[in-house]
Amino acid sequence: RSTLFPYTTLFRSTNFYGEGVFIGYRAFDAMSREVAYPFGHGLTYTSFALSDLVVAPAAGSGAVVAGGAMSPADTAAQDTVLATVRATVTNTGAREGAQVVQLYVGREGTGHVQRAARELAGFAKVSLAPGESREVELPVTQRDLAFWDAPTGAWVVEAGRYTVNVGFSSRDLPLAESIEVQAPPLVRPLKMDSSVKEWLDHPVGGPLMRAELPEFVAGRSEEHTSELQSHELI
Repeated sequence: RSTLFPYTTLFRSTNFYGEGVFIGYRAFDAMSREVAYPFGHGLTYTSFALSDLVVAPAAGSGAVVAGGAMSPADTAAQDTVLATVRATVTNTGAREGAQVVQLYVGREGTGHVQRAARELAGFAKVSLAPGESREVELPVTQRDLAFWDAPTGAWVVEAGRYTVNVGFSSRDLPLAESIEVQAPPLVRPLKMDSSVKEWLDHPVGGPLMRAELPEFVAGRSEEHTSELQSHELI
């Protein structure tokens, strides 16, 4: 039993956390809150610049193609490389130094779950002499783009557009490119408390509901539709 948070005694000493994935830099970035030292920030005796960003899909087409839902134990699927990100880092100062090139990815728009604006997907430390340049290569795996979907109990990559950022911290991201990701639609199991919209969107449940309840599905008045939306049923 917690003595610091008395309210937990009402829930059998269970602590509930509502921040979800928005912890650390993800929360500060989501709120656009100024910080003294952004996530990934580091000091150096020289200066660096990034250029020539390239995102090459593994499939060789114009889109990144992801697979279906992945179980926690399916590490081979999670580690599958969907794209390779390349960028050139240059030591623009007068001293030899090292810098950590960081890769962040984030889904654009809204999806099935709340996602952070950007998530660290990879990094590489590079040591360069004054004036020296080097190409850095970082893979983007299915796990880097996936989120944990509790209803299906699996890691899922959602189709849509994603922003790829390369820089030196979560706030210092001079390079960006938008990519299109193709993935199978997310099909969640239907339950007793599934909404009407979830039934209609389901590839099996939708046709069954339309066949059994055609008047309910097709003949709803605007007044009833508005009422259902207000109750978050569709």
